[in-house]
Amino acid sequence: MTSFSIPLHKEFHSTMTSIDATLTHQSFDKPSQHKELGKVKVDMITFGDKNVARLQAEPGMKWSTDVKPFTRTELCNHAHIGYVVSGSMMLTLADGSMHTINADDFYVIPPGHDSEVLGNIPFVGYDVNNNEKLNDNELYRISFKTPSYSKIVPNGLLDVIEFPNRITMMRATLQPGFRWSRDIGIPTLHKEYCDHEHMGFLLQGILGVKLENGDDYTINAGEAFHIKPQHDVYVQGSEPVLFFDSITDVELFNRKYKNNAMFLTDSIRRCACLG
Repeated sequence: MTSFSIPLHKEFHSTMTSIDATLTHQSFDKPSQHKELGKVKVDMITFGDKNVARLQAEPGMKWSTDVKPFTRTELCNHAHIGYVVSGSMMLTLADGSMHTINADDFYVIPPGHDSEVLGNIPFVGYDVNNNEKLNDNELYRISFKTPSYSKIVPNGLLDVIEFPNRITMMRATLQPGFRWSRDIGIPTLHKEYCDHEHMGFLLQGILGVKLENGDDYTINAGEAFHIKPQHDVYVQGSEPVLFFDSITDVELFNRKYKNNAMFLTDSIRRCACLG
């Protein structure tokens, strides 16, 4: 994976849409920073001291060849937490162990690693930096095909992956007609507005966001978002929504969702997913 704090030969900055510091979203086509070196492109969107980055690496990319000359370090010294959209990448850790991450994997990669794109498919991944503190130097990888737990909700499916270091990510697959307040908030939690903070990225569809003051806003596919508590969300239009959310308050989330989760078989999961 690529370090984001090094001088590169091409970089530009852009502004984001911020609504009273409660809802912030920005397209990866107009990122806060765009960086290129060799066969790697990084588009990063910053929310204060947090960020979401899209990494695109061409076949043949190797960190020690493409990035090392800029960092002047033997290995990448950054931790990475994120999701693989497409392609495969081999990670070689400082202890010499080798690990592969593939499409649909959620990963946690410790500092001290080299990386290389495998095969002929470009690698596309998203890193989410919530300032989590890693408790160990282990590499974790779990596919969303086999999440830690899942919950069926009206017009939707929530898949959650948890790692031993308490880092958690949710994939939300929402069908047209979904509305959080009606389908989850009021019947399950007796609340009209969600009291969680959310930071992640939207890969498909259009997500409407209604704030407690009644204002409505839209997050589109290809955007990263940061939503503070006290909001409602719903699917706009006829296309299903797919987004990934880095869960910041794991204990609160688990009290509300995990203890009431409906564990699914693979056959039920396939029926509930997009398409």
